[in-house]
Amino acid sequence: MSRYCGLSGLLNSLLATGIYVLWRERRDPVVLLVAAGAVAKITFEGLSGQAVFTYVAWPSVPIVHGVGFATGLIMAVLRYKALACVSRSFRLLVQSFWRQRTGERLRTRQDPRSPATYPG
Repeated sequence: MSRYCGLSGLLNSLLATGIYVLWRERRDPVVLLVAAGAVAKITFEGLSGQAVFTYVAWPSVPIVHGVGFATGLIMAVLRYKALACVSRSFRLLVQSFWRQRTGERLRTRQDPRSPATYPG
């Protein structure tokens, strides 16, 4: 193949990212159904060598759908892991600053037993 024309890999990447984000935020069973449908579609395309729901003048490359889906999922997981690390570091920095400034411990959602002290 000398050229590839299409955005299906990118679209499947966005689909996987959206599925991951919705699952983390809502835990809705419908999200699992959409994920299962997407994986079934991509698997069928990979085994049959033909894209489903697509009729174009050029030859289809269904492996791109699977690569795009996997890439989107990996990037979403890595993004959440990185944000969790940055969020924790920032929270510790703010707590340390507050403790130095006031001598009191800053109450957080993770520590409901700490005194009700908020910056103000």
